[in-house]
Amino acid sequence: MAATGIIKNEIRSTVFLAGPIIAASLIQVANGFIDTVMLGRFHPEHLAAGALGASLWMFAILAGMGFSMGMAPIIAQHNGAQRIHLIANVFQQGVWICIFLAVITFFALRSMGNALVLIDTDPAIVPLAKNYLLIVSWGVALSQIYMAGQYLSDGIEHTRPMMIIQLALLPINTLGNYLLIFGNWGFPELGVEGAAIATSVTLALGLVLMLINLIYNKRYHKFTIFSQFRLPDFVQIKEILVISVPIAISMIFESSLFTSISLLMGKLGVLPLAGHQIAINYASLMFMVPLGLSIAATVRVGNAVGRMDYADARLRGWVAIGLSTVFMLCSAIILLLFNQQIASVYTNDSSVVGVAAMLLTLAGIFQISDGIQVSAMGALRGYKDTQVPMYICLLGYWIIGFPSAYYLGFNLGFHASGLWWGLILGLTVTAILMVSRFSVISGKFARPQRVVSY
Repeated sequence: MAATGIIKNEIRSTVFLAGPIIAASLIQVANGFIDTVMLGRFHPEHLAAGALGASLWMFAILAGMGFSMGMAPIIAQHNGAQRIHLIANVFQQGVWICIFLAVITFFALRSMGNALVLIDTDPAIVPLAKNYLLIVSWGVALSQIYMAGQYLSDGIEHTRPMMIIQLALLPINTLGNYLLIFGNWGFPELGVEGAAIATSVTLALGLVLMLINLIYNKRYHKFTIFSQFRLPDFVQIKEILVISVPIAISMIFESSLFTSISLLMGKLGVLPLAGHQIAINYASLMFMVPLGLSIAATVRVGNAVGRMDYADARLRGWVAIGLSTVFMLCSAIILLLFNQQIASVYTNDSSVVGVAAMLLTLAGIFQISDGIQVSAMGALRGYKDTQVPMYICLLGYWIIGFPSAYYLGFNLGFHASGLWWGLILGLTVTAILMVSRFSVISGKFARPQRVVSY
């Protein structure tokens, strides 16, 4: 009974911490959902161009996020060990990293459009996608700086402001799409370029709201994050990057796999790419729940490790993995039963609905593995264990996943479904290895006779 009570308390604590993170993430993805639905109602070519552009900027932003994500477990461990005085420097050096990443992201996105011609993308999509990327590059760059504030908030277990900020931004993005995609209320009809403007403005406003939160919210005052703002401290930056670089590379492996699959879909034509975008968008919406649980696992495991309570750290990781698995099983059942109805929400084009419904069925299968692997990876980050997970991602995504997808999609002629079966195989291998790694690492830390130096 005592063990059951401990597990129930941990479930409640994890859900309480993860809830606002999940809500904020769902709202962020809801912006993409709104973009997709509105572009789907506007024109299939604009939907496909927006899908391609969004996959590229999401790849860029995820890669950038990874390079600063090491802030969260460091701050969580300092917070757990009551080393409050060290948190300000971690945050400030994280800001310097994020500013550098913002500059890189801006110029990278503005050059990505030129690569579309080289990979034989449908000529009707290329100019639309290029213009989309040029416009959205401004907001995406600024959003990299936003992440420093988010990782600080995550690390101190104060996640509600992120939810409030994203909730405030949702109607702004929706109104911007309504006015600029369709040309309502006298605004120009810009299609996918209108969606890019709305997205860029929304991301920039997110940074403004984050700064207001950090300055005026009393929860942050004890950390004195803005007093005596320091120049780059390369010792602290190195500590962040030692953890962050493997995370970033892992995220690049994963996001580049999904981006590459989108690009391969572009070779198959407008309809497969449009259907793929719908399936990926819905799958991404559901993925926000295990992603939020993953972030919560990083913080809660890191906090317990900071207190040197390794048995509790192990329990916290397993609870997050279990919650992710249960949720994704429920999501898979919904997708298998209602794929046609879900696809119809996005577009009234029957050809696109047919492709999307088929891919949503496959998404129901791969979601389970995706939820397990991301939650296990988050738990490992709480131990600052990021190098081996990076190699696992390389194996699962690029040594197994991508070659399998290409072979099934093009060599065996299964086309869109073949590409998705490759994703399923890669994610399943990754999930199995991540859980095995967590079991080994958490078990070593939890042994009472072992003094762990990490």
